[in-house]
Amino acid sequence: MRWVGVAISLSCLLPAPLAAQSVPVNPAQTQPVAPGPTQPAVPARTRPVTPAQARPAPKPPAPAPVVVRTWVSRTAVWLGDRVTYVVELQAAPEIEILADDLDPDRLTVEGLEILDVATERDASVPGRVTHRTRYGLVTYQVDAPALTIAAIPVRYSLRQPGQRQEDAVPAGEVVVPPLVLALRSTLAPTAGAIAIRDARPVMPLPRWVRLAQPVGIGLLVLSVVPVALWGAGLAQRARRSRTRRAPRRSMKQRRADLEEIKMLEVSSESDRRNAYVRLDAWIREQIHHATGIAAAGLTPAEVPAALPRPFRSIENEDLKRLLGECERAKYAPQAPPADGWRSDLEAAEHLLDSRTR
Repeated sequence: MRWVGVAISLSCLLPAPLAAQSVPVNPAQTQPVAPGPTQPAVPARTRPVTPAQARPAPKPPAPAPVVVRTWVSRTAVWLGDRVTYVVELQAAPEIEILADDLDPDRLTVEGLEILDVATERDASVPGRVTHRTRYGLVTYQVDAPALTIAAIPVRYSLRQPGQRQEDAVPAGEVVVPPLVLALRSTLAPTAGAIAIRDARPVMPLPRWVRLAQPVGIGLLVLSVVPVALWGAGLAQRARRSRTRRAPRRSMKQRRADLEEIKMLEVSSESDRRNAYVRLDAWIREQIHHATGIAAAGLTPAEVPAALPRPFRSIENEDLKRLLGECERAKYAPQAPPADGWRSDLEAAEHLLDSRTR
């Protein structure tokens, strides 16, 4: 019994058993223990979640309602070079772009001139509409160091389904960024200015060259004289050809023509018309030979007034009456009667016998 009491006293003086002490455990090394047939399952320890870790991840930013893209056909131009400036706006179908903001009057350029503008609307991609504007630009300014295109504010509106385009509600504005083009030449840049003119004084000519100057001027004058004479001759011949009259026919030939007209048959109306046509042409030819006037283009009333003086053997009134009969035979519905044909021939023969030239 004495030994039992000593053992109890020693157990009170010793510290608690190591299995009962609390030892910190690394969470990463903690693993659940599979339950055995005689060992109970021990739950795994997890690290406590802090408030910062419990906050949800931030959402990505919403895409812009209108996406702007710009480009040019060339980044450097020279005088007279054409450059195409393209502005492309991509938006959803329910967003309407105000096209008036892309007019050439709203485009501010420096050192450039606007030649033409072309617009295009592309809806080939589902859920997206592309508005594309092409500006044709050119420059003619040599002293412009850079060619600039200012920013373009473009307004857009939101249209609800079933709503008309003019009733769309303004939704905002997007800015097309500015652009700068370089004015460059294909020549390599030089440090100094290119000397186009020579600053040296003109060297004096030799004496024999100064003496040859009047000789050369004389030779030039001599070469011009034949050309001038040849041109004057051509002008004189042309003037003569314009004033030259038709060759005169002899009295015998004219009388033979009249005798041939007398032999024509005038029994029918068509024959009398043909006979008067030939008589009219013959009379006007005689007047032209006698006076020199172009009687073929004058009316019967104009012929007597154009004559320089009346014929001796035929009065102006008779000539007017004779030409009038010929005109009536050519254009009137009824030809002149056959009994007047002989009297008209006698009057025409008196015209032939006239000696007034």
